Amino acid sequence: MEQEEERFQPENARGDDEGIYTKETVFLGPYSYNTIEDSIDEQFKDYIGLPDETDYVAIFYHQLEQSLAELRRDDEQHPEEKKALLDSVYADFIGLMETQFRLRFNITIKAIDEGDIYNLSLRDTIKALYHYFVLNAKQNIKSVIMMDIEKSVEDVGDNDDTFFHIVEDKMHDHDPLFTTMDVPTFLIYSGNREVYEYFESNDVSGNFLKKLSPKFYINEDFKVDIINAIVIHQQFHKDVYKLSQLEPPTESE
Repeated sequence: MEQEEERFQPENARGDDEGIYTKETVFLGPYSYNTIEDSIDEQFKDYIGLPDETDYVAIFYHQLEQSLAELRRDDEQHPEEKKALLDSVYADFIGLMETQFRLRFNITIKAIDEGDIYNLSLRDTIKALYHYFVLNAKQNIKSVIMMDIEKSVEDVGDNDDTFFHIVEDKMHDHDPLFTTMDVPTFLIYSGNREVYEYFESNDVSGNFLKKLSPKFYINEDFKVDIINAIVIHQQFHKDVYKLSQLEPPTESE
């Protein structure tokens, strides 16, 4: 009697033995969950330098959806076990984001605090906060500092050197922490209505100004960039004003 040929099974395939499925094998996609978690952690640590601008939150949700969709296939085996593992992956992700926002920015999300992690709006809340405080943090901070300084600096005429030094001195009001405004003012200056409404409705709470910092001590180029942008913006407004004061030429001219 010929011996039956043994079938090849990859390491993450399910056999008759128990315990072969793991969170790593049911979470499908090009990025492992551990890679996503580590990458998000690095982004929160350096939201100013941000060497990696990849949207890992969007990647996580996309891969989770694809993994759940795979369970609905007719030929898929042990869907309940896999679903339980994917629920565990999701809970890990929510725990990760809760910890990062709380530790790095002093922020809490109401739905997570109440244990309502399957709240339909939670995904949008997490994505909005992640974009605002991490992926777009540098631009938001720049916009806020520019508006705050431009509102507080008096006109010094055409003395650009004096204006430059005044602006440079005003930068101390925003480093290492913002000392001239409260949370609503920061959100208004940044122009993000969505995040403003999250705080206004108490769906998100916390004084992130106790943590958020431009970190000029390790980002000198960022400081110089903001100062130059303010000076250029001020000069532009001066030029526009001067042009507006010119009398239009008469028909004879």
